[in-house]
Amino acid sequence: MRPATALLKKTACGFLGLAFTLHKPGHDPAGNAVAALTDIHRRNYPAGWLATDRAYNAALPETFHIPVRGLGYRPVWDYRIDQLGIQDSHAGTLLIDGTRYCPDVPHPRSPPQPTSCATESTNPPGMPA
Repeated sequence: MRPATALLKKTACGFLGLAFTLHKPGHDPAGNAVAALTDIHRRNYPAGWLATDRAYNAALPETFHIPVRGLGYRPVWDYRIDQLGIQDSHAGTLLIDGTRYCPDVPHPRSPPQPTSCATESTNPPGMPA
């Protein structure tokens, strides 16, 4: 059972917004997200996985990645299809799809293909796709 499904079964009100900011669309989304998450942290809500869209994975590390990790969050996001595969290397390690690997892993000849999960809904039962 996915955590979102378990949460919906435990509560009658579904998901609640815990914080928000008012700002111009596209104006400092990373800074506003950090402000909202800092407020959540100040109120002693537990930090954990943080799902974001591509506006945040492209943010500068000092404006989003470092502050949210400092609050205890572990951000997760997806990559565009042209960003998959071997992205970089450093001191022998390979950066593949955003994760460091030992250089002994088999080298993919082409970026991995999207899996069926990209076309299937991941929403909890009863939620629109």
